[in-house]
Amino acid sequence: MKPSLVEMEKFSRNIIQIVERDKIEYIDAIVYYCDQCGIEVEIAAKLLTPAIRQSIESEAIQNRLIQSYPVLPI
Repeated sequence: MKPSLVEMEKFSRNIIQIVERDKIEYIDAIVYYCDQCGIEVEIAAKLLTPAIRQSIESEAIQNRLIQSYPVLPI
């Protein structure tokens, strides 16, 4: 079952609030939220909006957890 857009937006708002309030990274905020609400992390992955996914990827690149994609000069 695919989550609704409303569920995804609500989840994202909650994650952004945690990130801003506690000054933690997105992945940590997601794990914290899942722990507090009793949600499996696998379920939370389905609720991520593209903006949150991009933020997680940016943080992972910045922390050198994944490699950045080469950018071709234009």
